[in-house]
Amino acid sequence: MSILQLVFALQVSAAPSTSSPPPATAAEEYEQRMVGFDDFAVLYGRRGAVLEWSRPYKGKYREPLEGSAFYAYVGRPDLAATYDERAAKKRALLVSGVVTSAVGLVTGFVGIINSNPGHSAFDYGVRSCFDPACVDAAQAQADRANADAGSTWRPVAYVGFGLAAVGFATWVAGIFVDPQPVGIVDARRLADAYNHQLRVALGLEPPSPPPEPSAPSSDEPGAHVSVVPLLVSGGAGLGLAASF
Repeated sequence: MSILQLVFALQVSAAPSTSSPPPATAAEEYEQRMVGFDDFAVLYGRRGAVLEWSRPYKGKYREPLEGSAFYAYVGRPDLAATYDERAAKKRALLVSGVVTSAVGLVTGFVGIINSNPGHSAFDYGVRSCFDPACVDAAQAQADRANADAGSTWRPVAYVGFGLAAVGFATWVAGIFVDPQPVGIVDARRLADAYNHQLRVALGLEPPSPPPEPSAPSSDEPGAHVSVVPLLVSGGAGLGLAASF
């Protein structure tokens, strides 16, 4: 074998095959850009109830995709905007509920304390008065002062505690606001669709072919004509059968 033939044989044997696996760089890029989910489960309670939740991540190093970042990353800015709007509403309800409850409780307790000042006859000079009529007058003044304070501050207490109840209800409503625009199953579908598009873009797999049209079923309405064998006297033949 000549030197020229040897070099040609080496070049042919070293030529890459069209059926070889994708380059390592594409696979590595996919591992860094793909989306996955970490699943968590916690047992609690005497009956062993299970609390489960999932957290999306990006790449092989599991960079968390928190909140709207997940929807923006998989190419759904509309869902990301919806998440931000619901999250802002949730925060507003929680913060306003806490603040309203705190203000209401303080106002209510101030009203309760001031509605019963505890005035007595000693506050109106009964120590220097030994006449029963004078003692009765001092006690009457004390009772009148207590009644005036009660009529002034008791409504304030009612308003304060009512405000606290409204704030608590607002806080509870905020707890039940779910900022997620889709459930976990649909979120996983979004991640699968993104990963598929990423693999196609990197050349790791071919694009999905269009769905083939299905053959019409015999149960579908309409006319159907078929050829059937016939047995007649003196021989056999073929006939047409139609159904409507």
